[in-house]
Amino acid sequence: FDSLKKEATGELAQREQAIQSMVKPLVESLAAIQQELVRVDTQVGVLAQSSQDLRAETGSLVTSLRQPQIKGKWGELTLRRAVELAGMSPHVDFVEQQSLETEEGRLRPDLIVHLPGGVEIVVDAKAPLHALLSLGTIRTQEEYHAAMDNHARLVREHVARLASKAYWNQFERAPKFVVLFLPGEGFFSAALQKDPTLIEDAMEKNVIPASPTTLIA
Repeated sequence: FDSLKKEATGELAQREQAIQSMVKPLVESLAAIQQELVRVDTQVGVLAQSSQDLRAETGSLVTSLRQPQIKGKWGELTLRRAVELAGMSPHVDFVEQQSLETEEGRLRPDLIVHLPGGVEIVVDAKAPLHALLSLGTIRTQEEYHAAMDNHARLVREHVARLASKAYWNQFERAPKFVVLFLPGEGFFSAALQKDPTLIEDAMEKNVIPASPTTLIA
């Protein structure tokens, strides 16, 4: 019995050692997974806070852009960056906010591009954007489509107002058109999505809608 007991005890010890060698990697893996879960949970918390901060900042930006003076400055700045990316220099290739006294009153286009041969291209950056800027507060598909329809309508109305100014009659070397600048590809495509004939109808009124990309070209 003593011999069998010693033999059994030895086998049990070997089995315990074998089991421990098998279980040890699992324990280490579980510990590593637990540490990873703690790290991921921390990152999720940071991401959630960042998302809240971004939402707050976006709301502040939208609120600011709804103010006419800030929205106008943003459009003017985007317009200036676009023509500079096209390789043009201020006061050489283009001038900004140049006033012109006419029989109908004072005109002040946002930008006039000077091309070779004395040709002057008038660019307007006062397109209405507040309909799309309201998308952040929209909750239903109906409100979304209504805002998109309103944006397209406001752009079309601005085309009519811009055409009525007839800038080409005020500048001796200006071709018979004016460029309507929309300061973002999204503003441009959203208007065309809801009003596919917008470009064609605008050009009939001597107004050429342009996004930053098309203006650079």
